[in-house]
Amino acid sequence: MKKLLFLMIALLVGGFIGAQGKNEKRMGEQFLALHVGPSFPISDFASANYDNPDAGFARTGFNLNLDYGFPITENLGITASAFFNKYKLDNAAISHDLPGTRLNHWQWYGISAGPMITQMFPRNIALNLQVMGGVANANTPNVRYQGETVVEEDWSVAPVLVTGVDLQVGISNKVFLLANMDYLYMRPKFTMKYTSTGEQPYSESIKQKISVLNLTGGFGIRF
Repeated sequence: MKKLLFLMIALLVGGFIGAQGKNEKRMGEQFLALHVGPSFPISDFASANYDNPDAGFARTGFNLNLDYGFPITENLGITASAFFNKYKLDNAAISHDLPGTRLNHWQWYGISAGPMITQMFPRNIALNLQVMGGVANANTPNVRYQGETVVEEDWSVAPVLVTGVDLQVGISNKVFLLANMDYLYMRPKFTMKYTSTGEQPYSESIKQKISVLNLTGGFGIRF
């Protein structure tokens, strides 16, 4: 993932340098974009290994975004995003070792903002690189054993890092199609409440490493 991001940065910077001395391209405009697509858990979040204390057992989910971009110069601007992610869990792997156990989902919503580097190309095409920080409200799955809830879900607010790149292809002066790839990381802290019948209820705090790769597509408007 790091190598891919470094390659994107190199291409973007190279395009910017190569554009110097050529005819100046028009200034970008503010934009709003809506995009949705699959989201792939990676690293510990995708692990289904019981020996891994950070295993998240997450399966492929989806990501929904509403983005805003504001240009400061031709190649520099700021961007903000509101997002929602949701994932099912690998219940087959869980029930293999713990028969009768099921978990529902991971999910979160949040906002992020940060700088945006833009490279304009002919034919109303733009490439944007974003690095954003923000906050997300994340939700753990609840745990059910033979139909009985034994671990309650919890919500936790945590800082989040989002970095990625998008390609905007204009289909008119104001409307464009968008393809986006971004990486999201956070480590929220949850309080797990164990409520199994016949046992004294108790709770413990855990931190969950969450990292995902979002691949989305959509459309936007410039104004």
